Amino acid sequence: MKKGILVLLLLLNGIGWAQKSYFGIHPNIGVGVLGLGLEYAIQPWRFSLDYASLTLSDGVTTVNVNGLGLGADYISRIPLSEDKSSFFYYGGGMFLAYYFTDVASLLGLVPRVLGGVEFLLPQPQIALYLEPQLGYAYFPSTGGGGLILGLQLGIYFR
Repeated sequence: MKKGILVLLLLLNGIGWAQKSYFGIHPNIGVGVLGLGLEYAIQPWRFSLDYASLTLSDGVTTVNVNGLGLGADYISRIPLSEDKSSFFYYGGGMFLAYYFTDVASLLGLVPRVLGGVEFLLPQPQIALYLEPQLGYAYFPSTGGGGLILGLQLGIYFR
């Protein structure tokens, strides 16, 4: 089961890269999901934000430490077994974060030169991070931000 999920997530990441090369779209559609899947395969009893996940972004391998965000320690201790359906909300959060950062940056609502910007809404707190990338300036990254947003959406919909 774990191997099957990991293979599926790797395929999603591959689709993201194919989309990048064909349409010129940023491949983060598979990035955050891949990071989440690796942690799920390693620790099926809980999701932890304390581990670093390798994130592929624009041909540069960067390390997004998924230990950031308000309430990260609390979130990391929620067992998956409590509600397996929440896994799908986590994935939904990834896609929402991806499209939000990409569209917002294209429309000029989120300057690409900003890094470490945090958007917070009233409870439940939803944090979306624009993390610094290696190579050039800053670029909206949903590797860590998408994971945090997805986890918090999952908690909200329980």
